Amino acid sequence: MTLVSSLLKTYDCVQNAAGITVAQASQGGEPTDKDRDAAVRSTLMPMNHTTLKVQIHVTLDSEGNVVSIEKEGKAHTIIIPCTEKSMSRTVAPCAHPLCDQLQYVDKQIDGMRTEKYLTQLAEWKDDNTELNLLYGYLSSHSISEDALGFGIELKPKTRDANGKESKGDAADGVWFTVISPDGELVDLDRDPAIRARWQEYLAAGRSAKGHDMFGEKLYGQAKTFPKKLLPAAGNAKLISSNDSTNYVYRGRFTSPDQALVVDTDASQKIHTTLTWLLANNATIVGKQAILVWAVDGRPSFRVVNPMADTLDAFPAENDEDVVTDARMAAGTPYAAQFQALLHGYGDPSFLERQKRTIVVAVFDSAVPGRLGVTYYQELPEGEYLDRIVRWHRGVAWPLTTFVAIPGSDKRKPVDYVGAPSFIDIVNASTDSPDRSSDGYKLHRKLVERQLIETIFNGTAVPRNILMAMCHKVEKPMAYDDLRKWHRDLEICCSLLKKSTNDEPKRFHRTGKEIGMELDKDRTDRDYLFGRLLALADNFEGYVLRKQNGGKADRATNAVNLMGNFASKPATTWEEIWRRLTPYIQSQNGAPWFQQNVDDVMALFQPGDYEKKTPLGPLYLLGYSHQRRELLTNARKAK
Repeated sequence: MTLVSSLLKTYDCVQNAAGITVAQASQGGEPTDKDRDAAVRSTLMPMNHTTLKVQIHVTLDSEGNVVSIEKEGKAHTIIIPCTEKSMSRTVAPCAHPLCDQLQYVDKQIDGMRTEKYLTQLAEWKDDNTELNLLYGYLSSHSISEDALGFGIELKPKTRDANGKESKGDAADGVWFTVISPDGELVDLDRDPAIRARWQEYLAAGRSAKGHDMFGEKLYGQAKTFPKKLLPAAGNAKLISSNDSTNYVYRGRFTSPDQALVVDTDASQKIHTTLTWLLANNATIVGKQAILVWAVDGRPSFRVVNPMADTLDAFPAENDEDVVTDARMAAGTPYAAQFQALLHGYGDPSFLERQKRTIVVAVFDSAVPGRLGVTYYQELPEGEYLDRIVRWHRGVAWPLTTFVAIPGSDKRKPVDYVGAPSFIDIVNASTDSPDRSSDGYKLHRKLVERQLIETIFNGTAVPRNILMAMCHKVEKPMAYDDLRKWHRDLEICCSLLKKSTNDEPKRFHRTGKEIGMELDKDRTDRDYLFGRLLALADNFEGYVLRKQNGGKADRATNAVNLMGNFASKPATTWEEIWRRLTPYIQSQNGAPWFQQNVDDVMALFQPGDYEKKTPLGPLYLLGYSHQRRELLTNARKAK
């Protein structure tokens, strides 16, 4: 399949949900106007419908007499019938069929636009009672004149002496309610019978004229295509051929019709489905959206989020403590902890039972007016899950995340073994403190798209991401809180582990693959220097805590000199050792510490220790392994 065929198939599966809006309160109680607007934006549009912001409410009785006219303080959004032209109208007058701006439904405000509206309404109202009442009222009355009787002044367009136009209330949306003979309030924009009547009117007398370029029956060729697919790129279109001033079709065709033939219904299905999916399933940053969905009647049901960490991607069926704190406290090996977190998702028999098709797509509006597809992949669900599991296995590492405390605004740290989330990787690879800045958003867009490609194309971790994290964590004193540094360090190590195992020559790794546990036999120069740094850091921290009532009052020399250590390991180690001498003497020679250092020093190959070359990123893995080994041993000794 292609993107278009996937969208068309998805629409066929979910079309029964079209037009159903369910507003949920975001903070308890009754839904607010903001909640209702959000519900409309996340609703699948029925065919030949769009949205309209409305502020003026007109209520008619069963005889067509006005009962009330109200103007709300703030506009809200409703779903309304539309034509192909009115859906994408700009400045040229083009009326919606039912609800519209005041200038289209009040002849005193704009006679020309109102005439277009009434002509169209007369063509499709048929014998529908409510539509005929509405037509009769608007043909013989002015909303702005009747509003005066309810104490509301609706102002028309005006121009000042300089020719500057003021729209007044002319552009305010109007929606209508009719009171039926039995007293029921019928909102015309939500009435199923009116929606059905509009669809019947459009379908009457149509016959297929062949097939369009997507293989759909061609009843009518789409001339314009919707925009507003992404909120931040309101004018961007996925499909367009009506630009005759640039090189859209010229040079190959004599008219846009030769370049692009899309059925009107197919176009609407494509765009309404994509808009709905983007509103409900996408991760949007600026003008980029990463969209994942299942091509069936439940596009988001149990679709594993590739951007989540292991805890969120593979949630437990039972209490979260069973899969996090309890296992960490029990001292279970890291590999076993990680395997338990997968909850069977990596089992081949489980993967074989997954039959759906999963689509992964990245959209971006790099230039005004155009929405491009920068990445597209569709996979059988079993293969989709397998690639995500491979990613989580490849980068699995002992990490810390923060989860919400039930009934509280606070979050608590939780240790787990698995993959970090995309947003954790983004934050660990940038120095930008302003998460709303354009620079941060641009960085996040790039990193998230590259990670999607890494997971689903099976490629190596991009070097720019890896090096950015390494350079950042090599400067721990640039952090205002060393706990944040430790968290970024472990995230960096998770990606480093995968990279060194995937590309051993690039990272000068020898011997077997690197796991999550300390390898006491590994002789890689970078890895051994990292172990030395961790031993010095742990020992000095132990002495400082002992001297200050259980709390270190400053960063250790190992942490302070980490940047120098990476560039000049041998000479910096000698400086660290010199500074540690008083602490060694205070601990009666600290034989256990010196023995650990001697054990590591004995593993250096001849000439490796004295080399003048800087350390590679592998030393960070050695540091992390040794540090966690020491912390684990200290916990066991208590």
